[in-house]
Amino acid sequence: MKKKRRPKRDERYTVLIVTEGESEEAFLRHLKSLSRCERSVTIESAHGGSPEHIVEKAARLRMNVAYRETLVWMDTDCFSTQEDRARLLKQAGKRIRVLLSERCFEGFLLSLLEPLRDWKSCGSDEAKKRFHGHYLSENRVTDPARYADIFKGGLDALESLRKLDSDAGRLLDVLMHALFGREERG
Repeated sequence: MKKKRRPKRDERYTVLIVTEGESEEAFLRHLKSLSRCERSVTIESAHGGSPEHIVEKAARLRMNVAYRETLVWMDTDCFSTQEDRARLLKQAGKRIRVLLSERCFEGFLLSLLEPLRDWKSCGSDEAKKRFHGHYLSENRVTDPARYADIFKGGLDALESLRKLDSDAGRLLDVLMHALFGREERG
């Protein structure tokens, strides 16, 4: 007796992105809402904590679902030494890609919104004060819809903004590739 063939299941490209905090999660949820994509993207916040905690959360979530790609996004201000950074990258292994932002999240956004200013050299407190004072108050940063008010041009605006700041642009490239499958710039 011949076995019946099961119809092929529609297997979507699955991505897990774990962020350091709720603000980053909200920003990525906003980006995800801008385009229908063929990828199944799960975005989770680690709700702060040590870099090790953030990577551990990603590893735990990976155990439950076979994600094809896993990324962790955090600031570098949580590392005391280069050894700490190297230890974290070793902990993440080959299955978890660690995206390190040289700026705090607000500094990252400011580098896209105000590219003529060097946001790398300013401190985290200054960037947070500027961002929350001029763009989005602290009590609204976890609402994905609020980022539409800031980035009014949608994906097209972000595409042009990412070209203005090379470091922030590279990070945005990786995030957009994970979300939408677009090619990353070299």
